[in-house]
Amino acid sequence: MPFYTNLYSYTNISYWVKSTPSTLLLLKEEKQLIRVYFFTNDFIELEELITDLTHDKNLCIEILQKQPEIYFKTLKPQALYLRLRKTLTPLSPSSESHTNFDNINPKTLHKLLFKDFNPNFDHLPNLKMLQNRFKNRHILSVRTQNIIYSYLIFTHTGKSAYLNFIANYGDKQSLLEIWKVFYQKLNTLEVKFLHLWCDTLNLKALNMYQKENFSIDGLKNYIYIKLSKTNGGGAYKRLRNKYLLTILILGSNREKTDNANRFVSNSVKQVA
Repeated sequence: MPFYTNLYSYTNISYWVKSTPSTLLLLKEEKQLIRVYFFTNDFIELEELITDLTHDKNLCIEILQKQPEIYFKTLKPQALYLRLRKTLTPLSPSSESHTNFDNINPKTLHKLLFKDFNPNFDHLPNLKMLQNRFKNRHILSVRTQNIIYSYLIFTHTGKSAYLNFIANYGDKQSLLEIWKVFYQKLNTLEVKFLHLWCDTLNLKALNMYQKENFSIDGLKNYIYIKLSKTNGGGAYKRLRNKYLLTILILGSNREKTDNANRFVSNSVKQVA
């Protein structure tokens, strides 16, 4: 039976680890919760391991799949995100604007993200990541000197880009402006394909993406939350070992349904 995993990219940081002959759990501790990544060929055993864990923060388990073939009996999905896709057409020179859109200081943006988005589900970037986005000019905004009307964050790789976050505090015009400058930026980078993830409960955002001609590509992210508890079994230990992870990643023969951008590209929603 093949091994399955929900770890598609790897950061050389410390993980908490629990393992059996059939399953390896990697627990990444964050400020708000603990993210659970796994390698397994036994989903019954995987669920038992997760159920038995003792932890003082909520656990978050995400599984990417087109159909709910993998599921837990004792845990129910707390959120469902859809991946959307759009094919871009090159802009003509006459449609491009040379309007300057001021960037946002990473420290200010970091505070806004925690106010506007869900830290449990939306993989909010840390300050260092935002500083890199700032340096790479992957943060766009519509603003005056003292007022931010809208902003967005994106990642870019080759001919593809992910829209990570978009927020609009202003009226329809500010929303149209941020989309316009975004498409101009992507046109300059010669991006052909644009992707994003959206919460199925965020109807305002889904409606916005429909108007922008995004379509559902079939991939879904099922997000499970296991509430914290302080008693029970399930000890785990801290381990830093990139060679162990590299061997496991290369050895996994699971058909990859998404690229590494998923865990640095996050959900997108419009702020009312």
